Amino acid sequence: MQISHTDNLEQPIGALQDRMYSPLLEKVNGLECSIEVADIGETQKAVERAGGKVVMPVVEIPGVGKLFKFTDTEGNLLCVIQYVLHSKDA
Repeated sequence: MQISHTDNLEQPIGALQDRMYSPLLEKVNGLECSIEVADIGETQKAVERAGGKVVMPVVEIPGVGKLFKFTDTEGNLLCVIQYVLHSKDA
């Protein structure tokens, strides 16, 4: 697996990695976009109201945050994450 990211804590972190898991049965060719949100519960409701389909329910990664995956109305796979806030002094 190859991962590259920025180490500057003042900048958003970006990473590219090999797809090791997909909640979809069919092969996904292309980018899986991950979007950071402030409230994952409200975001899930908004996705469903807009016609998106949750394909992986909210899961928690301890020390990282909560995430879920969904497909939009065109079938694109997206990931939503709400990171755990950490103190800069920690």
